[in-house]
Formats: sequence, C-alpha cells, structure tokens
Amino acid sequence: MTNDHSTTADWYSLTQILGHSSTWPEHWHTTLARHGQAALLQQAARDLATGASSSGDVHQLAA
Repeated sequence: MTNDHSTTADWYSLTQILGHSSTWPEHWHTTLARHGQAALLQQAARDLATGASSSGDVHQLAA
C-alpha cells in the first residue's frame, strides 16, 4: 500500500500559512511527500520556532 500524501494536501491553506512552496526549505517538501500535511505543519512549526531551515534563512508565517 502506498501513501500519496501530496494529493491530499490543501495547497491553498498551506500557502496561506507557510507562503509559496517555492520559498520552502527542501526538507519541508520531503516531509509533505513522505508524511503528509499534518507532519509538514508540525515540522514547519518546529523550524520556525527555532529559526531553523535547510538553507539557513528563517521563513516567516504568511500574514
């Protein structure tokens, strides 16, 4: 059984919360693909709380 989490993502909500996906660190894309939207939001929250990202820049939540 395969889990295709990317097709169940609510892209409108994700871009409202995290900004356009082209600005995301690579590991956010990987998390979404492997584990789904809920896992991505948890990872993003951890990263944003600690100021961590794979590229070294801090992503801010979209207003």
